[in-house]
Amino acid sequence: MLKISVDKGETETLFILEGSLSGPWVAELHKAVMDRLAIPEAIYLELSHVHYVDEQGLALLRDLSNWGVTSRAASPFIKELLKTDHLV
Repeated sequence: MLKISVDKGETETLFILEGSLSGPWVAELHKAVMDRLAIPEAIYLELSHVHYVDEQGLALLRDLSNWGVTSRAASPFIKELLKTDHLV
């Protein structure tokens, strides 16, 4: 399960994620962020409360990074996963 909270500011949107970025929650996050990408503003993902990311979730985080979305406060384990080509 993944809780997605959104904090919209004047020039940025912050998605606060809590739980597991896996299964159907990957598509939910994708849709939520894609809806905001059309708006010219900074988009951030707060990952400090994400405790699990599956392969699809990891791929989404990488794609979002390539599209200019910034991840913040990821655990050392998730940071390392983002640097590698596969899950451990």
